[in-house]
Amino acid sequence: MRVINRNYLISKLSGLKTVAQANYYLAPMMRRTLSIFALLIVLNTIAHAQPKIVKKIKKEVENAQKSKDFANGFIGFCLMDAQSGKVIYESNGGKSFVTASAMKTVTVGAALALLGDTFRFKTELWYRGEIKNGILNGNIFIKGGMDPTTGSDRWAQTNMDSISAFFINALKKLGIRQVNGNIFATQSWLLRDNIPPGYDVGDLPYRYGAPPYKLNYRENYFEIGYDTLLTPDLYNPNILHDTVVTKFYSPYKGPGIPNTTKPEDLFIEKLQENMQKAGITVLHEKYDDDDNGDGIYRTIITYYSPSLEEIATQTQQQSINLYAECILRAVALNRWSTIDTSAAVVQRFWKNEKLDLTGLRMTDGSGLSRSNLCTPKLFCQMLSAYTKRPNFNSFYNTFAVAGQSGTVSNFAKGTKAEGNARIKTGTMSRVKSYIGYVTGPNGGLYTFAIMFNNFSPDASPAAVASKIVPLIAQMKQAKVFKVKVN
Repeated sequence: MRVINRNYLISKLSGLKTVAQANYYLAPMMRRTLSIFALLIVLNTIAHAQPKIVKKIKKEVENAQKSKDFANGFIGFCLMDAQSGKVIYESNGGKSFVTASAMKTVTVGAALALLGDTFRFKTELWYRGEIKNGILNGNIFIKGGMDPTTGSDRWAQTNMDSISAFFINALKKLGIRQVNGNIFATQSWLLRDNIPPGYDVGDLPYRYGAPPYKLNYRENYFEIGYDTLLTPDLYNPNILHDTVVTKFYSPYKGPGIPNTTKPEDLFIEKLQENMQKAGITVLHEKYDDDDNGDGIYRTIITYYSPSLEEIATQTQQQSINLYAECILRAVALNRWSTIDTSAAVVQRFWKNEKLDLTGLRMTDGSGLSRSNLCTPKLFCQMLSAYTKRPNFNSFYNTFAVAGQSGTVSNFAKGTKAEGNARIKTGTMSRVKSYIGYVTGPNGGLYTFAIMFNNFSPDASPAAVASKIVPLIAQMKQAKVFKVKVN
């Protein structure tokens, strides 16, 4: 009798769903030497094609979709073996959903691959004119390079005092004690559509809606002063109290009301203030530097941002829209790039990964626009495809850790997913997304996507996801996959 290897049968038949399919596949062998014992093995394999854990996951997804909170909405789910790219279970996996901030993963993944983990944005300090006896008869220029971190307090090196000190030291090395002209932000890189066309004008006055500029400052949303208002006492309207109200800068003072002050103006204002403290005077005289020296712009020094890997990690874990939009612009490597051309570069990257992008629509880099669409299955395929790339570990480590960091610091605490699942969330009105990686107890790596659209105000997508993701962490189907965790 021919011996049939059980593992061989399992590998061949695990994707079959019915006994009839198995019979069709096995007919040639059965006509020859297949014994009743071997047939029992086959039937046993089919019966366990969906392990208990997968059945539990399926039940959770189906119960959520049937509940009154999601009855009028949609839930999309896909679970995939990260290494093989095989779908383990999906429900509405091929339907396009509004992504919210999960779109950042599409942007960040392409950027890390195309630009490299160590890519850095640059901001250049130039002068034009003539330096004589410690006096610059001319002007200073700041050439912004779309660095989203300039002036940010997320790193010690990026706050404005540190950047000012970097520039001031360079000026002092040239012996400059006085600038007879002014400090300008150069317009050499024209940013044609800095506000993504899909952004809702109502989002622009808020921190999460701050758009990118050539020269950014404090993430383009920051305190610029304080007002004191007299407000009535809560219990006695005749009594007034002094109340301090913080003013903030944003590109729009209100819906449809542009702010004439730009981030570059406040960047320069702070730099000049620090220069004055350091003993370098700026006279602000109108100075035609074409009449001095040879009229050439000269680079004094170039400031470099933190690495793209560091910026991408903040982008993903803290879900910073501004960072994602600047990263999107960087991938085109074209100073005249628009959002459309940059998005085309990102989509071309993913298409080159042999993915069908039919269900993808990308209108910005951050996901703030409701026009952004993607399918749960495509998200899983993207994450699975990335495991083959040499910089996979860098990409993997940009995701927030369940129960520990970023937007999922309180998610799935006390479960198998805590400290394990790497997740990018997306949140906006009636939209919630969870995509990422989970490692099983035997080291198998899985990708998953759970997407909710148009649910009721009382619904809790987080409660549903926090039941499903820990179940994935208990699966043992996938092969061991080594991941280097930061």
